[in-house]
Order: sequence, then structure tokens, then C-alpha cells
Amino acid sequence: MENHHYQETLSVLQNYDCDVFRHLDTARYKEMMMHIHYAIISTDLALHFSRQKKLDRLARTGTFSIEKADHSNLIKAILMNVCDLCSTDLALHFSRQKKLDRLARTGTFSIEKADHSNLIKAILMNVCDLCSTAKPWDIQLEFTKELYEEFYMQGDAEKAAGLNIINMMNREMGDAMPQDQIGFITFVCLPGFTTLYEIFPSTVPLLDELKENLTVWQLLKSGKQPPMWRAGSSLQKDDEELQKGHEGKV
Repeated sequence: MENHHYQETLSVLQNYDCDVFRHLDTARYKEMMMHIHYAIISTDLALHFSRQKKLDRLARTGTFSIEKADHSNLIKAILMNVCDLCSTDLALHFSRQKKLDRLARTGTFSIEKADHSNLIKAILMNVCDLCSTAKPWDIQLEFTKELYEEFYMQGDAEKAAGLNIINMMNREMGDAMPQDQIGFITFVCLPGFTTLYEIFPSTVPLLDELKENLTVWQLLKSGKQPPMWRAGSSLQKDDEELQKGHEGKV
């Protein structure tokens, strides 16, 4: 599976507009591909356990040395897997985001400090996990509708089993989608993307797109049509579907 993910990554990078590394020279480009391959393969649990045992043995015998290439590669692989397992945990994300935000606002953040570097890597992992909220509106809406369809399917199954279901998974409460997204973007996504911008100002397009999507959801909640949509467009049709659900509840 991990090799498949790596090959898919290479396929995406074949597209000029998606190749964020195209400014690198040949040698640096190959090096970057090596790092990406290593990072992805490191999340393979079949490899993780053998590496973890080797690293544990080195630690227990006091023979681990970060200066040795094979030891360094072992710890990087373990760190990648730990990040993959833990960094997207929202319970940890909020405390990390607050720490990083404080560092950014006081001007004391330094990428050279290991604990600061680990904080930004964890936030980056989580922002990647939430990136659909910062996509262009048509992609954001389509992704959200597909996500809610999964929720509704689970809700249908739970309802058929005689269980109580939460509003988010209740197909009959579909008009609540805009309000759900407003809360999710405001309290979960926006703080993380804002902190990321404070550390890396070049990420402002992501923050701007997120704010624009938040505005659209707010307009949908109020029953208004966003002015950026052209009459007869597919986006207007999506809006009309959501508004019909809302009107049916009023």
C-alpha cells in the first residue's frame, strides 16, 4: 500500500502545476524524492515493528548514536510513524497549536530548536489532514457532500438497528450542514491555518481560501446566494439543493 501511495505521489508530481519541487536542480530533486519515499515507506507497520525492536535494542544497550547513518535512519523512520499515528489527533492538536501560536506571536519561534520543529511538523500534519476546507469552493463543497453521505449511510444503518443517531448522521437534518461547517472551520481549522500563516507567511493563499469558504457557508446558512456564483452554474444548483432542505425545515 505504501509503495502505491509513493507511486501516486510521483504521478501527481508529473503534472507541472502540481510539481512544487520543479524549482530544484536535478540532484536536489532526486534527494527530495528519496526523502518523500522514505517518509511514506516509514509508515508501513510491517517495517515499523522490526525497526522499533532494533532501535529499542540500541537504546537499552547504550549504543545508539545519532551520528551513525543507519541509527539516524532508524529514528527518523520511527518518528515518521509516530507522527502518522499521533499528529492528527485533535485532542493533541489544540494544545500544540496554542503553544505554537504563542511562540509565533512573541517572535520566539525557531525552526532550529527541536521542540519548536516538532510542533510545526505536528501542526503541518494536522493542517494536511484538514486541507479540504482550504480547497476552492467547488472542491470543498463536493468533498463535504461526499463526507456527509458517508455519515448518513452510517446513520441509516444505526437507525435501522434501533439506535439513537446524532444530528450529523441524520439524513433528515441535512439542512444543518452549513452550521456544522461554520463551527468546524471556525473552531478547528481556522486557528491552525492562522498559526501556520504566522510561521510561514507564504501559506496565506490557504488561509484566504479557508476564510472565503467560511463566508460561503455563512451565506448558505442565512439562505443567501454568494455573489461569486453565476446563474445556472453547477454551484448554484448545489446551493439550491441546500436551500430547499433549509426551507423545508422552516
